[in-house]
Amino acid sequence: MSLSEDADGLARDGPRGAMTGIWIVLPVVMSAPAAAPAPASVGPPEPGATELEPKTTPAVPGEHGLDHDDTAAPAEAPGSTPTYPVVRESLRFDMGDRRSLGLGLGLGALLRGQRLGDPATSTGDRSGDRGGFGELRLRFIGLIETPARRPRLLWFVAPDVRVHFVFGGTAPVAGGSPRGLVGGLGQAGITGGLASEGRAGIYAKGSLMASFLAAGTREGAYAVAPLGLGAGLRIAPRHDVTLMLGPRVDAVLGVQDIAGARRISQIAAGADLAVHAGIGYRAYLALTGSFDTSVLGRAFGGERLNGQGVLDLAFPFKHKDLKLTLFMMYRGQRVTAPPGSRLLPASGVDLASHLMLAGIGVSL
Repeated sequence: MSLSEDADGLARDGPRGAMTGIWIVLPVVMSAPAAAPAPASVGPPEPGATELEPKTTPAVPGEHGLDHDDTAAPAEAPGSTPTYPVVRESLRFDMGDRRSLGLGLGLGALLRGQRLGDPATSTGDRSGDRGGFGELRLRFIGLIETPARRPRLLWFVAPDVRVHFVFGGTAPVAGGSPRGLVGGLGQAGITGGLASEGRAGIYAKGSLMASFLAAGTREGAYAVAPLGLGAGLRIAPRHDVTLMLGPRVDAVLGVQDIAGARRISQIAAGADLAVHAGIGYRAYLALTGSFDTSVLGRAFGGERLNGQGVLDLAFPFKHKDLKLTLFMMYRGQRVTAPPGSRLLPASGVDLASHLMLAGIGVSL
């Protein structure tokens, strides 16, 4: 049936036919597709027209409605690995986890001996003591490295502080009654300088160190302050592992009890080793060692030979900011002077001491 035939029916049947025609035509009109809106003009404006407002394209509803941005990045699938943009910046080193600052407890042993007489003949009056003790320790050690202004150079600073309060007892070597041992020992110093970057290079440094021993008898007690310069080899296989090894020269000033207070004023030469390494997750290892002997000024303090080695280990506690520390140290010293030495006993002297420490503690 055509629309013209419907119109003839409406004219023939009157109002009843009109109602029938409406019910026939209305579904046809409702089912016809809507005309798409005309796209906004993006060409140049017509002559005489003014652009008071920018022309915009009407929003077209997407599958998520008018207010949803269909261009947003899709969410990552569950279980997928997130990706991040690559950030490129200059690599900087700092102290990070290569440091240990804390308190500790330990045990130690001390052996000291002194003989007045010619060291070459092994004759003379002998005295000394040996004993064991407990110790309360304050320890701070670390390494800071940061790039210098000049390319391929690093500034580095290495603090090294340890103070031990000791309490125990000693027994004289040549017989006699035991005596109490209460006192202190330690050192406080800092080393700094310039080093070349890379896995292998060189360094130059300066250091200032003050060390003392005052425990038990006065024999062998000392307080010295060497000021030194050094240079050597620097090896860094990783950014958190640094090894420095090389010679150094010290100007040594101080005082030591060798049959009375004796002034020390000498030039000493030696070598030192320092290893600072990050181990695993926030663990830290520091190994330092030094050796020196008198080269000038033997009349002002005798022929001196010193050696020291210190090992520090720090391991983080689980779910804690503190670390468990292990500490071990050995220090040895020998001082000799022939008869007739200036500012020393006229008969000659031979003094030796050995000190060993081991303990545990906690650090930040």
